[in-house]
Amino acid sequence: MNADQSTRRDFLLGSAAAGAALLAGPGESGAGLLLPASAVAAGRTEPTKVGKTFGNLLKSVNGYPDRETFTLLQRVAASPRTTNQMVEVAYGMLGGYGATGSELPQSIPPAPALAFPADNGQHYGAQVEWYYLSLSLELDNGALVSVVATFLRTRIGGPVIRGISPLDQQLYSTSVGITVENLPGQADAHYAVPPSTFYPPTGGVAVSNHPFELTLGKNSIRGGREAFPLRVQLVAAPDRSIGLPPIEVSVTCAATNPPFLQGKDGYVGAPGAQSYYYYSWPQQRTTGTVRIAGKRHTARGITWMDHQWGSFPPPKPGSRPLGPGGWSWFEFQFEGNRSLTLSFPHNELNNGKLPSPSQGFGTYVDGRSSTLLGATMTIPESARYGRSPVTGALYPTQWDIRTIEPSIHVVPKVAVEPSTLSFASRQEYSEAACTAVATLPSGSRVTGVGTCETVGMEAPAHYKARAVAYLKAGLRGRA
Repeated sequence: MNADQSTRRDFLLGSAAAGAALLAGPGESGAGLLLPASAVAAGRTEPTKVGKTFGNLLKSVNGYPDRETFTLLQRVAASPRTTNQMVEVAYGMLGGYGATGSELPQSIPPAPALAFPADNGQHYGAQVEWYYLSLSLELDNGALVSVVATFLRTRIGGPVIRGISPLDQQLYSTSVGITVENLPGQADAHYAVPPSTFYPPTGGVAVSNHPFELTLGKNSIRGGREAFPLRVQLVAAPDRSIGLPPIEVSVTCAATNPPFLQGKDGYVGAPGAQSYYYYSWPQQRTTGTVRIAGKRHTARGITWMDHQWGSFPPPKPGSRPLGPGGWSWFEFQFEGNRSLTLSFPHNELNNGKLPSPSQGFGTYVDGRSSTLLGATMTIPESARYGRSPVTGALYPTQWDIRTIEPSIHVVPKVAVEPSTLSFASRQEYSEAACTAVATLPSGSRVTGVGTCETVGMEAPAHYKARAVAYLKAGLRGRA
């Protein structure tokens, strides 16, 4: 065990003692969704259910500027071969045009304040919605397991479809990364679990707001009358192509801390611009089991949960749906029940690398009080970028972060490289588990764990080429 692993283990054990977010495996979900080649050959030409729903959205899109691409998306909607993931990819190519018919959040006030547990449930009128879970766990054998799981919902039906329930106008998917360190007899590893996509009418989805439940395939997050305690079940099927052993995570996250609102009263955005409602639930004491390659281990640690939902504004006809841009996002859970989340948007890259320094914003939580703050992120000149084995995109592995009012200096250290993942839309990003050291305004130093997220490092043209190739292969029955 190296010094960073020891620091992280000691912090997790200390947090637990103080009491202080795609795992259904590779492929598609939903029986009968993908017609066999024999059925297509026999002349069955009706679109699949998920394709018909997506087609309703396309009928409402006005002024998409790339006629050739839009024609391809229409073919996807009409094809008897269309799968859940093909629609997820096609929807991603719409960019802001996918918001057609969705509700754009308003600032709070005049919009009513967020209320719990009601707002912990689904908001079908919003274009996108996700629950993000970051689990930092210590196993009984000394191994460290970090899990990032995203349960994502997208509104693929566009304007309300009469006679179809709001749930059946949605598409769900999972994206999960698992980092395992210090497992006896094994090298440290990061596993990008193949994402899965689900369409409610064809199975694999269970949703309830009272009590809260979101089940996608074999993976689920469940609450009671309140959001917490939260029971998390994640199942990663083995995948020899990426060296992934079978992994099962079954934990309960206690109601250790209240949520805090991101942005202004839980609203992030601006009138007429891309806007979200957003809150976080950090430092939730977590216990349960992790099974790796058939061996069961008891686990304890902490969990961070984010819940965010919102929309793009209606695009101006003819505007570009895809452009350069993305963000770096961080969440840190420090000893002493201190938490910090930060976001740094970026536009054009510099030779495939992030602009440095970058300006951002975030929230610092100390116990039960939270403070909005500004921040600067610098990539050290000597920092090494890791190259994605899938897309060739570069991802940073070192950061130097300084916040303003209060002044906090944070230096994270990535646990395992590379740490790339894929959404079901096949868009790549990075979720790197890390340890972190922070220097507080008092000059004292605290340690913690967290996640360093980087999105938008692949050139838009490169992603578009991959997406188009995937959709064309799917239309031929070869995806």
